[in-house]
Order: sequence, then structure tokens, then C-alpha cells
Amino acid sequence: MEHIGIGILLSVMVSAAAPIAAEHSVSKPALDSSAPAAAFTTVRSTEQFASCFGNTQDRVRQAWWFVPKEDGGTFSNLGAKNVAAAYYVVVSDEGARRQVRLEGEGANAVNRAVLQCI
Repeated sequence: MEHIGIGILLSVMVSAAAPIAAEHSVSKPALDSSAPAAAFTTVRSTEQFASCFGNTQDRVRQAWWFVPKEDGGTFSNLGAKNVAAAYYVVVSDEGARRQVRLEGEGANAVNRAVLQCI
């Protein structure tokens, strides 16, 4: 009986130490923080821009989420199903104006929505 227990223990240890197959590996998206794909300035408030952008994305049935911050917030589609490339729309308060930056590999997909809302 002791040999069976040791055999099972060794089997579990070998399985745990085995490398993960490529099709099951988890990879994190690479974020290129060197430069935004595009940057804009708007006089709209963060709330006005957020409402416009969210409504625009809803109309075209695109995934999005928004995380507000004290001085703006970030939109993205990261984590949504069937998304080939994530985008980030970063809104930063700068006094009377807001800077809107498009970042990430999927930034081109939301360029039109951003332009409609700035």
C-alpha cells in the first residue's frame, strides 16, 4: 500500500513539473508605453466624453469598460471576448481641457469614435 502512495505522489510531482503545452499557455498582452497612437485635446468634461464614447461603442455593439480616476479615466476593451487587439483611451484632466490619448494595438479601431466625441 505504501508503494502505491509513493507512486501517486511521484506521478503528481512529475505532472506539476512538466512544461505547459503552447496551446494552454497564458500570455499577457504587451503594452507599448513609448508613445500613444494618437492624442487629442477637448473642452468637453470627462463625463461628457465618457457618455458620448460609451454610447458610440454601444451603438456599434463593441465591448468597452471605463475606470474613472480623480483626474479623468481609462476606457478599454481588454478582457472582452473576441477581441483581437486591446485599445486604451486615456482621458486626463488638464484644467479647462482634457487630453484624450489612444493607446494599444487596437487603438485604430476606436479612432472614429474618439473623433466623434472630442
